[in-house]
Amino acid sequence: MMNVERLEEWDAAAYFQLRLQALQMHPEAFATSLDEEAKHGVEKFKKRFQESKAWTYGAFDGERLCGVITLFPQQLKKVQHRAEITAFFVHPSMRRHGIGRRLLEAVWEAAEVDAYIEQLNLYVTAQNHAAISLYEEFGFSVTGREVEALFVDGVYYDELRMTAKLEESL
Repeated sequence: MMNVERLEEWDAAAYFQLRLQALQMHPEAFATSLDEEAKHGVEKFKKRFQESKAWTYGAFDGERLCGVITLFPQQLKKVQHRAEITAFFVHPSMRRHGIGRRLLEAVWEAAEVDAYIEQLNLYVTAQNHAAISLYEEFGFSVTGREVEALFVDGVYYDELRMTAKLEESL
């Protein structure tokens, strides 16, 4: 049975392992490299999960963490109406089971509870058509394109910035 919940410090080891898998499988989808992330270790995520500034949700298939997503509400007064969605990944063996949708719903609901958040932003590799389609289902639209945003193994990748207004979507 699939369960989506906010991750706590005791989930850090499972999160770290899934994060390393994501960076290895899809280096073009993340700004952080596998080598950079591996240097930080589990402690980085234990600390993050203890903080209230970012909310990370995980999808569990029984005891196995198989998908993750993080919401970073902006802290500065002029931009506190925005939050960033980052580190979104579903293990390939678990895709096409609605897990990505459930993770997006979890961060969406968390954002709606926050009195300040009015808009969600994210970046996605322009070639990731499946993710773009899912985001569009949630009301995200492309608000910008950064050409050659990432350089991975000798190849440049463009990123799309997508935005959704909470009151207009879902």
